Amino acid sequence: DHGMGVMLIARGPGGFSGGQVIDSLASHIDLFPTICAVAALEPPAWLQGQSLLPLVDGRAAQIRAAVFAETNYHVCYEPQRAVRTERWKYIRRLHARAEPVLPDCDDSASKDYLLENGWAQRPEAEERLYDLLFDPHESNNLAADSLYAEVVAELRSQLEQWRQQTGDPLLTEPIFSPPATAEVVAPAALSPRHAPSFNARAFLGLD
Repeated sequence: DHGMGVMLIARGPGGFSGGQVIDSLASHIDLFPTICAVAALEPPAWLQGQSLLPLVDGRAAQIRAAVFAETNYHVCYEPQRAVRTERWKYIRRLHARAEPVLPDCDDSASKDYLLENGWAQRPEAEERLYDLLFDPHESNNLAADSLYAEVVAELRSQLEQWRQQTGDPLLTEPIFSPPATAEVVAPAALSPRHAPSFNARAFLGLD
């Protein structure tokens, strides 16, 4: 949740006057519909998301059962997709590299210590499932545990439906095409500091 969990503080009309904390799943795409609702504007037909007003005025305890997240590039090309419910988080790796993508971790004494103890050789699973109730730090991957097969199947299905609904380009294309000026570090590098800059399109075989 260090990447997906973002605190939202709001103040203004329509009930956003402070004095309450709402611990309910919401997404950034819910802000636009909320502004439309507060301003009594008709939301555009193409608008995604749901207004937060039912949470604020007490009409609903939740407005969504799940939120979704994606990443394609950080320092390296590292596409992943995720779905998070109140209790579970399911993450799907969409790139072939099973080893840690080391350039995405800042150089530090801690990183050096982990590398000295074999971090670079520790495989990363294609699928990950975390029980956020008992494992909030996401340290125990349950995806391969048969006891949680139904949970994995359900979240996998939800993620696939979301990808279809939102037109995820990776459903039909192997990679996103980066801008010609983008600089992408090879995933096998130790860090950006130890990797030469190069044209991302050439690296990904697009030129």
